[in-house]
Amino acid sequence: CFFCKKPGHMKKECPKYASWRVKKGNFLSFVCSEVNLAFVPHDTWWVDSGATTHISVSMQGCLWSRPPSDNERFIYVGDGNKVTVEAIGTFRLQLKNWISFGFI
Repeated sequence: CFFCKKPGHMKKECPKYASWRVKKGNFLSFVCSEVNLAFVPHDTWWVDSGATTHISVSMQGCLWSRPPSDNERFIYVGDGNKVTVEAIGTFRLQLKNWISFGFI
């Protein structure tokens, strides 16, 4: 037993552990919060090479675009909200270090 250190039983079956838990009671609480605040200019891109969907707030720099089909009209974002897709297109990004991404 990891609690009383005696052989022959496990902690969950230990009589000393059971009486200790009754005496102590159950104090369970969990508080978690996260706040992410950032100012991001509208003409910037955040590149995530692992993303399956890339999102832009502007059509500036779009090489071509088309309206979304019925099954492409919405995407679900990280907080579970459903966001309307206005267009689907192809962009070419030129980064400051001269790396370029075609057909994003």
